[in-house]
Amino acid sequence: MEADQILDALRPLVLVVDGTGTVSELRGGYGGFLGHDDVTKWVGASVFDHVAPHHVDELASYFIESAGRSADARSLPLPFRLAIIGGDGLEHDVDIIPAEHEDAGGDGRWVVTVVPVALQASVSRSLEAEMAGAPRQRVKELLTEELAVDNMHYTSRWFLVDLTAPSGPTVTTARPQDAAMADAIAEQVAKHGWRPWGKARAGELATLQVDELPASLQPIAAEHRWRRIAATPVLVDGSLAAAYLLFGRVPDDYDVTEVNSNVLSRVRRLVDATALLIARWHDRDRLVAAATRDPLTGLANRDAFADALAECADEATLLYIDVDRFKRVNDRHGHEVGDRVLIEIARRIVAACRPNDVVARFGGDEFVVLLDGVGLEQGRQIGERIVEMVAAPNEDLADIAPVTVSVGLAPVVLRDDAVQAADTAMLRAKRDGRARLVTAEQP
Repeated sequence: MEADQILDALRPLVLVVDGTGTVSELRGGYGGFLGHDDVTKWVGASVFDHVAPHHVDELASYFIESAGRSADARSLPLPFRLAIIGGDGLEHDVDIIPAEHEDAGGDGRWVVTVVPVALQASVSRSLEAEMAGAPRQRVKELLTEELAVDNMHYTSRWFLVDLTAPSGPTVTTARPQDAAMADAIAEQVAKHGWRPWGKARAGELATLQVDELPASLQPIAAEHRWRRIAATPVLVDGSLAAAYLLFGRVPDDYDVTEVNSNVLSRVRRLVDATALLIARWHDRDRLVAAATRDPLTGLANRDAFADALAECADEATLLYIDVDRFKRVNDRHGHEVGDRVLIEIARRIVAACRPNDVVARFGGDEFVVLLDGVGLEQGRQIGERIVEMVAAPNEDLADIAPVTVSVGLAPVVLRDDAVQAADTAMLRAKRDGRARLVTAEQP
């Protein structure tokens, strides 16, 4: 093959950039480059037109700082990573490998090789983002981009189904235009029990035909001309924790049931990295729970409550709750039954509160509730609902005398005094006959 043919067959881009940043020559980008079907349009334009805005200064500084060095020093600079704007308008990470040379006229020009990170065999972006402290959702999005492909003949879209989320299965994808498919997958998985990865063992891809998809997914797949569909499970400690779904556009003569060994190898690396990250997140969640949760009831503990109290809004209300005559329950039925009673009371308090209210066990048979953004009147309504719900009969504890609670209500004016004020009001509720709510006296 001639040198020109070899250059044109490269999937990375090779650019020649002059001292003003203008692209004077371009080779490679075979089959299209990150959604740009015709990269020859880059010739004559500034290379900075294609760089993500937040990386323009970095790129300019790199070339300015290198301009004064000798030719030998400039010829072997370290590669670096930045983001460019793809044909889809989104940012895509690429590795830049630059080298400078002088032409016959003595002018310096840069020869720049641009390699999409997605073309690399390693799973790097998501792991680097995790180590840098990126939000978990961002790491998941990067996982779905690790094996993404965009060219004239092939595309691939990956959807990560997290089966461990407390609120139910979630589906992540990185690109906004694929949100409709992500939502449709989530509905099928959560509401209808769709499990296409059930056919595959760990480390394998199970292929599907378009007509095997649920009816709600078929029109979306047809709109994007996705014919290649596959699924693979992600196991953590031998248990199913997540799965990937692949949707791809392929040439008409492509065998959609075929899985090449090199593709499967990359998929396994992705699955292994995902399992590692999920295990890491689970360990972190367990540590956070151990530090901030009451081990018996699962409610917030004193430390977590103190943190929430310190950060609450100027208008907030606090409820201090004590179980009436709880010592009798322990003395008559034993501490195991007493624990069951506390767990049930905790459940009922949570049920009486709003989803974002902070419910904590203060120790023994005492609970507190922080009602952020709530005034005294709404706080009283919630407190009285707690009194009623705790006192309601319970079939599982029918052999135990009815359990009630006394509640003190106080506004959060001074953070340090609110707990004491609500506690004092709770003691008044006990003196007044128990099973009731009393509001703290206003200064």
